[in-house]
Amino acid sequence: MNQPTRRTTMTKRSGFTLVEMLVAMAVTLLMMAALARAFAFVGERVRDSRGNVGLTNELRDVTTRLRDELSRCTVTLEPNTGGLDQAGYFLYYEGPMSNATSSIFGDTVKEDVAEKGQPVSSRYGDLDDYLAFTAVAEPGSWFTGKVPAYVLTGAAAVPNAPMVSIQSKYAEIIYFANADRDATGTIIDLDDDGLPDRVSLYRRVLLIRPDLNSLATITGIPYTPLMPAVPNWLTAMADVHQMCDLSLRRGIDSNGNATGEVFANSLADLSKPHNRFAHVRKPFGANYTSMPVLALEPPLSLLINTPVDGTPPLLRPVDTSTNKDPIVLENEHGGFLQADFVLSGDRLGEDLVASNCRAFDLQIFDKSAPFKLTTNNLVVGPSDVGFREALKESTTGWIDGGGFVDLAYLMQAGGPARGWQARLLALNEAGNAGNTAFTASPSVPISRLQSEFSGLDPTATTYPTLAIHAYPSSLFKSGRVIVDNNDQIVFFQPAFDTYTSAYERDGFLQRVPASYHGGVLWNVNTVVDADEGADGIDNNGVSGVDDFLERDTSAPFTARPEAIRITVRQENPGTRQLQQMSVIHRDNR
Repeated sequence: MNQPTRRTTMTKRSGFTLVEMLVAMAVTLLMMAALARAFAFVGERVRDSRGNVGLTNELRDVTTRLRDELSRCTVTLEPNTGGLDQAGYFLYYEGPMSNATSSIFGDTVKEDVAEKGQPVSSRYGDLDDYLAFTAVAEPGSWFTGKVPAYVLTGAAAVPNAPMVSIQSKYAEIIYFANADRDATGTIIDLDDDGLPDRVSLYRRVLLIRPDLNSLATITGIPYTPLMPAVPNWLTAMADVHQMCDLSLRRGIDSNGNATGEVFANSLADLSKPHNRFAHVRKPFGANYTSMPVLALEPPLSLLINTPVDGTPPLLRPVDTSTNKDPIVLENEHGGFLQADFVLSGDRLGEDLVASNCRAFDLQIFDKSAPFKLTTNNLVVGPSDVGFREALKESTTGWIDGGGFVDLAYLMQAGGPARGWQARLLALNEAGNAGNTAFTASPSVPISRLQSEFSGLDPTATTYPTLAIHAYPSSLFKSGRVIVDNNDQIVFFQPAFDTYTSAYERDGFLQRVPASYHGGVLWNVNTVVDADEGADGIDNNGVSGVDDFLERDTSAPFTARPEAIRITVRQENPGTRQLQQMSVIHRDNR
């Protein structure tokens, strides 16, 4: 029998199934995500690369200018020890912060208990150093600045006068970092970590034009309308420098008090610290002022906090009877330069060199600075966070050779050594204000800490027991450190300064008053016994005629350094990148 043929019919497909569609979509989405991630990666790399190039270019501009201007400094790094003054000056002030400060000190400002004691971001370095010097312009490219028109026309001084440009072959140049502020002048610190949110680097150029003193509009120019009617060492000159890009000094009377006149400086005038930009003389009672010192603001709150390791805050001296901070002079050891000296108003930003600055750090080469090989085979020096712990580790492992260090690094309140002795200058573990330098054993040979620029008295043979014994005599004679009769430090501004010998022949009395244990002040009411260090008589019967002890004053540090290093660090806030570059100023003359 014939079987019927079995015919199979097939339905023709006209599309994908749902499963196939889902698989295809998933693959497509994965490919798109990978492509987007690749583009994002490339975009991030391009952004980072552009940010890196931008930072490099900004830093190169700053450091190139610094290197060029320092190469044309009018003086060497030789401090004046009694000879003729150099034509101009070089000054480096060391603030209480160091590159290790933000790692050492905890954040005790925040209310959240869990966050207390945590280190502040280490992207911040040393921010409160100050550099100033006199320089000569290269041929054909003189320094340029602005002055009120009446300075050149002979017209009477009036407020809001039009500004005109002038030039000079010589200038006083100043570099410093300062925090950005709100409309009330308060440092902006939105994250409340004790450090400013933004810091800018500034450069002031003040023209040296003593020839302008021949014009009646400069000679005897009154404080009004440029300055308050009442002469004051602490105010007024900032207002003048807001208007004039001139290196100006205030007049002083026969007693050494400020008068109602200002004069244009010469290079010779600027060798004397009281004629320089931002220098003031703080009143100490009715009869004395300080020697010329920088007009600084109070220290950053970070420096008054307790360090991460629990040691007491060392910025201010401690009352030994209560173990609490006493009231200390505002400028005892401040941070930034007073904001009044940064150009404001219509000229705001004219002196701005770099924004988003994270460090402006000056260090001096100390050929005898102590370095130590720890038990972990790490070499630790005065700029390292672990320096204090390394000193207490053992009596061996010392390495000779020296290096760049912060000036007076043993005394630096925010530095790795946490200060010295009654600052609390004692490095005791209990946090008491005792006079024992190290309670931990083994002790450190004091000879290892007596380097040229450590700030420790190089003549001491044992651990200093009083503040008066801790600092070099030259630092006291400069007036940069003042200690009262309770051995409490009431003023401290370490600086390297080429200085002057003019105070030995100025007819004024600079000395340590009976009410202070150490530190030279300027007497404004008498000239009795003045200038014994240059009168040709052996007044004290010690060490011969006009010896160091007979001198009224001295440069803060008398050793000549081989070099000074200036480091600038910047951050790109968008990419969080950090870069820094350094300039080394060597004294080869």
